Amino acid sequence: MTSEWKERRGEISVSLSGRASQSRGEPSEGEGVSGASVLNSSIAGYVAGSCGVILGHPFDSVKVWMQTNTVGKNKHMPKSSNASAMNAPSAESAGQVLTTSKQAVRRGMESASRYLSPTKMKSTLRAVYSGIGPPLVTVGAIQSINFAAYDTVRRMLHKRDYPEASSKDYLENDSLLNCGIAGFAAGTGLAVLTSPFFIVKCQQQVTGDSFKQSISEALYGTNGRFSLRRSFIGFAPHFFCEAAGRAVYYTVYEGCKRSFSDYNARQGNEEAISLTQRMISGAMAGMLCWAAIFPSDTLRSRIYLQEGPRILSTTQMASQIIKEGVAFKGFWLNVIRAGPVAAAVLPVYDLLLEKLS
Repeated sequence: MTSEWKERRGEISVSLSGRASQSRGEPSEGEGVSGASVLNSSIAGYVAGSCGVILGHPFDSVKVWMQTNTVGKNKHMPKSSNASAMNAPSAESAGQVLTTSKQAVRRGMESASRYLSPTKMKSTLRAVYSGIGPPLVTVGAIQSINFAAYDTVRRMLHKRDYPEASSKDYLENDSLLNCGIAGFAAGTGLAVLTSPFFIVKCQQQVTGDSFKQSISEALYGTNGRFSLRRSFIGFAPHFFCEAAGRAVYYTVYEGCKRSFSDYNARQGNEEAISLTQRMISGAMAGMLCWAAIFPSDTLRSRIYLQEGPRILSTTQMASQIIKEGVAFKGFWLNVIRAGPVAAAVLPVYDLLLEKLS
């Protein structure tokens, strides 16, 4: 009787303490979304997004130049005779004979040596960082919204599936389907917010013009009035890149982390996955994400930077890209650069969020 009474008294005290904590406004163990959780994910997203811009923007500039055949057109870029060669149409579309791999590599190395020589390094850096202003100022806020939305939807979905789970249980035990849905939802909101910024960024990367001048050229019509239509031109491929891309991005990252966690458990290591394993997971997520969306990214870049009186629609531009055979121009450069960038961004977000939580 004595032992039974002690157990019952313990259960009563736990129940009363739980009610008392809720009455004081303290989060219970199974609480889902809260103001603190949204703030924490926003702060972590801001820091991680800013790191990603600083690391990845130069490679993103080169990617845009290759996709749009505008290498060397940035006014800050040192002039090189190889720029025209790099911008030449593909051999398939021009009917030219393909150069050997060895010749192509040699030409690329010669071009790189010109652009990266000590006398031209400053101009080259200014060119590859053209257009970083808007992303650096806004990406922190945008990524904080993105990560906060992703984290909030994950929490809500896991709370729906497991009402009694602890507040941190979703970080390791929610389904990969939930991660994909949360990523798609966050990317959908991101697509609407970032469409005008992407257009201006691409304009700056190609021309090297100021932010104000690029806004005027990209978002204002010939009558000098702001054009909402121009702000969302090419929205279909942009939406696919952001929504579907984020779904792949987060799902692959969480899947790789859990594979490493299972591997560690089989090896008798019950500790959390290492930083190296997180970075490998992030690199895989970034590379697979960009491999999946690259043709759509080429499509939106080409739509953004159209010149002349006739503006092609999304379907017309897609047909032209397929005809020219340039849908995957710059593919490997972009996929390879996505690895290190995501290897920095996602672990920074993860670890900072865990510390704040």
